[in-house]
Amino acid sequence: MVCPCAAQTTEPTALGVLPDSASWTVKYGDRKVAPTGELHIVEIQISKSGGTRHTVTTYGNGLRGEVWFTNYTFLTRKPGEPDAQIRVMDVDPIHPVIPLPTDFEDLAWVVRSTFVKKGEWKGRAANVYDRDMKPGAETPPGNCVAWIDSETRLPLAVREDGVERSYHFTPFSGPLELPAAFLVKLDEFKKQVAADAIRRRRIP
Repeated sequence: MVCPCAAQTTEPTALGVLPDSASWTVKYGDRKVAPTGELHIVEIQISKSGGTRHTVTTYGNGLRGEVWFTNYTFLTRKPGEPDAQIRVMDVDPIHPVIPLPTDFEDLAWVVRSTFVKKGEWKGRAANVYDRDMKPGAETPPGNCVAWIDSETRLPLAVREDGVERSYHFTPFSGPLELPAAFLVKLDEFKKQVAADAIRRRRIP
C-alpha cells in the first residue's frame, strides 16, 4: 500500500522567510547515549540584522563558542578560548570557500517531495516532513523528521537520530555590534590584509 500522504498535500515547498532583523534559539534535547570525548551541543542562539549575524553555541560542558559574520568576514572564538585566539577569515561572496550563513541551512531538505502528513507539535498545527521519504514508500524511515508550523512555515522541531531540537523565535532586541575584543581582531586583520597587498605590489 502506498503512503496516502501524497494525496493530502497542498503544502508550500519552501520554509517561511524571517525578517531582515530576527532572533531565535535552537534547543537540543537529551541524548540517549552521551557521546564519548565529544562536545555535544545544548543550545544555539542566533541573531541577525542588516547583514550582520551573531551565533552563540553552548555545549554540554557549559563552554560557549561564538561566531560573528559581517561584511563577508567570519570572526570565530572556539569554546573556552581567550580573546587573543579569535580567528578572522574573509570570504569571497562570489566563490566562498565555506558556505555563507543562512537561516535554516540544515533544513534544505524540507520540500514538497519530503512532505509526509499534517500533524501537530505540542498543540501547534504543523506540516510533517521526513528527510529520507521516497516516492511510493509505504512509510517514511523516521530517522530525521521535521515539524513545520502550518501558519508561519517556520520550524517548530526536528528529531534526528533520536535527538530532538526545538526552535524558539523571540523579538529582535538589537542592535548587533561587535564586542571590543572582536573589533580589535578585525582591525588587526584589515591592517594585515592592507600590508600584504602593498607588499605584493612591490614584488617585481
